[in-house]
Amino acid sequence: MLCTDIKKNLFRYSEDRLPPDGRHEFEEHTRSCQACSGIVSEFISFESLIEREKAREPNAFAGTRILQALESELESQKYHRHYKYLRLLQPALVTFSLILALFIGFVIGRQGGMKIHSNAENKQKVENLKSDFFISEFIDEEHTLLSNE
Repeated sequence: MLCTDIKKNLFRYSEDRLPPDGRHEFEEHTRSCQACSGIVSEFISFESLIEREKAREPNAFAGTRILQALESELESQKYHRHYKYLRLLQPALVTFSLILALFIGFVIGRQGGMKIHSNAENKQKVENLKSDFFISEFIDEEHTLLSNE
């Protein structure tokens, strides 16, 4: 039997599915060839390790821990998704706030301008009435009173 045949028949040998004469050739070759002997011994030890792990009882809380890890991962993804939307909305809200502040400033400024304009108109009306009624003595006094306001 050749080394390639040994590698091909490893599973059959470990499961006792080789015919008796094939099994005898397999064992004879592994006794004479160091490389194949090492491959077979490693294969058998690996199979025994797998069987021990299969027989081992799983941790009772492993499923709970796995589910908890999955749930926390899903929650963190939801948080990141909401956080992303907030990060996108933040500049829009700041821009809207600035535009609103400018609008309010213009409205207040326009109302203040009207008051100043209306005060000037009122002063002019008072001056016209005083001159129409020939009250020249009080013009200076009223003028100083109006300018103090």
